[in-house]
Amino acid sequence: MKQPRRKLDAVNHELALNWLRKKYHLLTAEELAQAVATKTGKPINAKSVKSRRTRLGLVTKRPPGPRPKAG
Repeated sequence: MKQPRRKLDAVNHELALNWLRKKYHLLTAEELAQAVATKTGKPINAKSVKSRRTRLGLVTKRPPGPRPKAG
């Protein structure tokens, strides 16, 4: 109780809490990096977003991005 409060990383916080609500799961890595940078004010590149997304467990078997249009 006497230890200092743990600081959360703003990028991880934004990804984890708004993954489905803001439809981040439909964005490509580049689009996601831009959206998170706009929201948090911290610049981040697409490669970093991909690794953070994986580390947080926000991945599926389907590749990121919108679903392909059916025939």
